[in-house]
Order: sequence, then C-alpha cells, then structure tokens
Amino acid sequence: MLRSVDVQQLFLQSTAVEKVQQLQHQHPEMQQKYLAMQLTEERRLSQEQVAHAEETERVMLRDREERRRRRQAEAEQHPPQESGSREEAAGADPDEQGEHIDIRV
Repeated sequence: MLRSVDVQQLFLQSTAVEKVQQLQHQHPEMQQKYLAMQLTEERRLSQEQVAHAEETERVMLRDREERRRRRQAEAEQHPPQESGSREEAAGADPDEQGEHIDIRV
C-alpha cells in the first residue's frame, strides 16, 4: 500500500540532499584547485633546480680556471728540469682525479 508523502519528512531530508549535492559540485572544483597548487609548486621547484644547476656549473668552471692559473704560476716559478718529470707530475695531480668518469659498455 502506498503512503502519502509527508511534507515535513520531505522538508527534513531536503537539507541533507542539498549538502550532498553541494559536496558533489565542489569536489571537482577542489580537485582542480589542488592540482593547480601542485603544478605551481612543481614549476617553482623546477626553476630553483635549474638556477642551482647553473650556479653549480659556474662554480665548477671557476674552480677549473683557478687550478689552471695555479699550475701556470707554479710552472713559471719552477721550470721543469726534465720533460719526463713534468708529465708524471701532471698525471698525478690530485685536483684532477675524479673529474671525468670513462664508462664503457
């Protein structure tokens, strides 16, 4: 048997239904805002990393230039007595070790 719709009961349930509909409507908007915040943060971090890499490269180039100048100054102050000892000294330079890695597969 069918009952008649109770207006008071319908009125009480309408607020709950309205809240559910609002949440369903806001959910995609919140996801979109969260995604936009994540993308902004990732973009900021990637820009910082690029700047950091460029700065590191400048420091490495400056260090290499300083080592080269130091070697030239030492060579001018102490001229080599024989050519073999100079090659040995250049090959055993501790500053140059570990700069390049030669990997073969």
